[in-house]
Amino acid sequence: MSVTLIESSGPAASESFRDIQALVGQIAGKYDRAYYLKCIEEKRYPVELLNALGEADLLGLGMPESWGGVGGGLLEELAVVEALAQAGIPPFGMIIGQLARMPVVSHGEGEAARRFAAATLRGDRR
Repeated sequence: MSVTLIESSGPAASESFRDIQALVGQIAGKYDRAYYLKCIEEKRYPVELLNALGEADLLGLGMPESWGGVGGGLLEELAVVEALAQAGIPPFGMIIGQLARMPVVSHGEGEAARRFAAATLRGDRR
């Protein structure tokens, strides 16, 4: 099976979108599909990949700076997810983490909510 990528002239063609995808591509070059499949074979979570994404602040995209994130929105999060998928790495774990923190950020209060959200930025909470 082959996939044909369609060039975008919309927001996904922006410089920041491409920069994010390039950064994810560098990380996926180190933690590639073979690494991911080995993690599956060993029945372990791809912690090193998640940590590398966190160290590059890619897990903080879409999270308000006031909560410890780096800002941005859904488009920036999509850039990460798409780049992982293009590298053959299923981004499901990352999507679940992003979705789980949305109601906490929108409706949570206090230190417990902030601790939970901060852990998703570093990859501590998966």
